[in-house]
Amino acid sequence: MRMRMHLFKKSRLPPFSSPPRNITTSTFGSSLAFTSRRTFYSFYSSNCKMSSEEITHPTIKDGWFREISDMWPGHAMTLRVEKVLVHEKSKYQDVLIFKSTDFGNVLVLDNVIQCTERDEFSYQEMIAHLALNSHPNPKKVLVIGGGDGGVLREIVKHDCVEEATLCDIDEAVVRLSKEHLPSMACGFDHPKSKTHIGDGFKFLNDYKNEFDVIITDSSDPDGPAEALFQKSYFQLLHDALREGGVITTQGCMFPIFLRRVTGVPRNGRIGEPSRIKVDRCGWDLPRWVHFGAASLLGAPRS
Repeated sequence: MRMRMHLFKKSRLPPFSSPPRNITTSTFGSSLAFTSRRTFYSFYSSNCKMSSEEITHPTIKDGWFREISDMWPGHAMTLRVEKVLVHEKSKYQDVLIFKSTDFGNVLVLDNVIQCTERDEFSYQEMIAHLALNSHPNPKKVLVIGGGDGGVLREIVKHDCVEEATLCDIDEAVVRLSKEHLPSMACGFDHPKSKTHIGDGFKFLNDYKNEFDVIITDSSDPDGPAEALFQKSYFQLLHDALREGGVITTQGCMFPIFLRRVTGVPRNGRIGEPSRIKVDRCGWDLPRWVHFGAASLLGAPRS
């Protein structure tokens, strides 16, 4: 299937503006794709050395935000903090946004980095455009999660898309992203966009044979996003797709993702509805050791 050609002008937010990007002609045949955001557990000290007027957070010590994971011995993730912009305990998770010295504003959920202004485009573009260019004519698109708005921003760049709906469980992520991550949250203001605050499971239960593309832009399979990596969720995705529909989902580091979750397609089936084939691609990012994708090729829906 030939990918549609688009030339995109990225939002300019100094000093991280990028030249116009285009998606070149290629061939895909995927109906399910995985991308990865790495999972980290937080190490912190409570004696942050910041003035009393500034917002503090336990993951920040001596001006550095840090993540350390038992899964990656000898490796840690740190970013130098210029200023903490907002910290809020929502109903579902800990939400932190800080301004870094080198990566712009950074969104952190439950002590895990979700995106930075400097390199978020590499994640948003892949998870959105791989799916949309794998479908011959995607008109209705659904995003589960994605409260920062970056995936929505990429979806509405496709002229063929008539409606893009985003469902996120946490209104705090959407609200704070609009305030502190405007280059991503601009997707919410597009006339094609609709936003629903609520549980993705309950939302999907109301739709059958409705969407051409569904994208799950969740956090990692801990906390409120854990249910989005189970078999029952993938069944709901399948039922909400139209004939020939495509789904993509964030998949952590792919080998660890397969070990940590249950019911995700591995050896040929999501229950009974679809047979699958696994392909894989990957590349490196400055912030993460590895960022990869896997496409699962599905047979036509019965």
